[in-house]
Amino acid sequence: MSMTVRFIFILICLCNALFAAANVSANDILDLSIENELLESELALAQKAKVYFIFNLKDKKVYIRARGATLKELPIVKVKAWNLRIPAKPQALLKRSTLFKPRREDIKPQEKETASSDKFEIDALELDDMPSRFNLILDGGVEITVRPTPRGVLSYLENIGYSLFWHISRPLLTVWSFLGKQPYSSLYISMGKTDAQSLYWSFYEGSQCIIYKP
Repeated sequence: MSMTVRFIFILICLCNALFAAANVSANDILDLSIENELLESELALAQKAKVYFIFNLKDKKVYIRARGATLKELPIVKVKAWNLRIPAKPQALLKRSTLFKPRREDIKPQEKETASSDKFEIDALELDDMPSRFNLILDGGVEITVRPTPRGVLSYLENIGYSLFWHISRPLLTVWSFLGKQPYSSLYISMGKTDAQSLYWSFYEGSQCIIYKP
């Protein structure tokens, strides 16, 4: 190998090393910027005496917090994102939608009181009454689809079918939102049934959340 060829080879190696170092540095700076934005946004929420939610897609967890303290952690089994290019800023929940909403039974007063009416039980909604399949609509144009992890053959096939529908429908919804000049992003989250029910139970309309996607 001649000196010229060796020099060119060494020069190419140095350029590749510098290029890789520059990319790592740029990525590190971007990650730090996003984390700093997350901290600033959470600080604003922590100063209020209200419960808020952190969808941390890096840790695959949903943190339920109040004044900076974690009240509960809900692990995410699987997550998919579509067109999710949003800042780590607080967003309010506008709507929870589900096929079967939890309902209390109507209490009808009795015309005549009897001796057996001394015991009165309140039909209160509990965690088991909450749905595990639902959508969350945020004011920033983000739709979060929550589904329980499949158990058994039927639920597994259902999960595959809905996952396929989710991938097909997202581009169509994006175009529709674009024509209406509205932003649209989507998240598909799979988690344990009890964790999904806990999220629906605690995340009510008007609550604030932050989506962290590094």
